[in-house]
Amino acid sequence: MLADQQCYCTTFFDFYGLPESFPGKNTVDANAPVAVKAQTLQNAFAEKLTEKIGANAMRRFIPYVQMYEFEALLFSDPIKMAQGMDRVGLEAAFTQIAHGFDSPERINNSPQTAPSKRIEKHIFGYEKPLLGTLAALEVGLDTMREKCPLFDTWLKNIEALI
Repeated sequence: MLADQQCYCTTFFDFYGLPESFPGKNTVDANAPVAVKAQTLQNAFAEKLTEKIGANAMRRFIPYVQMYEFEALLFSDPIKMAQGMDRVGLEAAFTQIAHGFDSPERINNSPQTAPSKRIEKHIFGYEKPLLGTLAALEVGLDTMREKCPLFDTWLKNIEALI
């Protein structure tokens, strides 16, 4: 695809889902701010890809490593998240989770406490594709972008291509 001068390529990788062999994953400082971790990974990934496909193709590549699961975006508005999942009784529980962090982008602090795991504690048989999509539609992209600056920056990079 990158050989096509009209095409651009991006990624949307979940940090915790990446193998240990992913470029830069072993060099990330666990105590660094989320933005620094993301930039470290994206730079290492871009460097590795440049070696493989060349600098010319890399001009049309936008690396993005999301430092949290998709569900973290849903915690941008925990009330609408609960409503979208048709679980209004969970508004308080989801709000409490969201208020435990200064940004939804910080909720994913381990594979055991990932946003989906937090949701699964409240919704037995949580169906990510269905309930996650319904919640995302209710929360809305504008709210996600407002509350999640790394996600917003990635989208702005894509929008700047126009």
